[in-house]
Amino acid sequence: TIYSSFFDSPSRGVVFLGGYSGTGKSALVDEFVKQVTQKHADKKPIYITGKFGQIQAGEPFSAISQALSNYLVYLSTKAKDDIKPLKKRLRKADIFLGSEDAKVLSDTLIPGLQGLLKKTSNQEANGNSKDLKKSLVGHDINVIKYAFQNFMKALATSEQPVIFFIDDLQWADSATLQLLTGLLKDNALYDVLFVGAYRSNEVNDDHDFAAMMKDIKGALGEEMIHDMKISNLSPDSVGEFIADCIDRSVEDVSEITDAVYS
Repeated sequence: TIYSSFFDSPSRGVVFLGGYSGTGKSALVDEFVKQVTQKHADKKPIYITGKFGQIQAGEPFSAISQALSNYLVYLSTKAKDDIKPLKKRLRKADIFLGSEDAKVLSDTLIPGLQGLLKKTSNQEANGNSKDLKKSLVGHDINVIKYAFQNFMKALATSEQPVIFFIDDLQWADSATLQLLTGLLKDNALYDVLFVGAYRSNEVNDDHDFAAMMKDIKGALGEEMIHDMKISNLSPDSVGEFIADCIDRSVEDVSEITDAVYS
């Protein structure tokens, strides 16, 4: 299972979660994280999540930047001593105040990173809303990939594995797909579970995200990939749910079920 294969031994895992809009993909991931957190309270998994939007389609790294920036906002509320271990791991990965990798990440993915490295105020840690399209100028994609992979490897530990959820990948830009491909194919990456959700009806064989999935599956092998499809509830499932909610039999709520399902 996803649960045992990821949390019972050091590894990285990938879940691709397809389905139509409104089928409950995000709710399923949230419930999975809730259950994992309750059962593995000793590990305190880090949950970072970002979502692409149709309006932002084509904007480089928007969902990744959102996910990491939100996590930095959380870290900004912690005491300096609480984030010392992370800062130590980041320094070991050559990500420290004034380093080239720290500048690359601040310019392209995590505007608030410098605030974390300084840890002086919440405002600094929150970063700003600079135009990431402009920030790509002067930074080679391979340099960004290298810095991003180092950051993620420093963030994730066996004591605090990372669940990294990106939603609506059908709208992801090509630069993001390159970044994620490089991360997931990194054999030195451990303790990261990546979950990518997408609208399967909007991703055909020629879609860039379909090409990414094929690439990842070929590189990692089927044993590390969980490819799941979420479908709409059947009429029987809807009926059982309604009956359970109002403490009636399925037969008693058949008319309500028909109305809801239609």
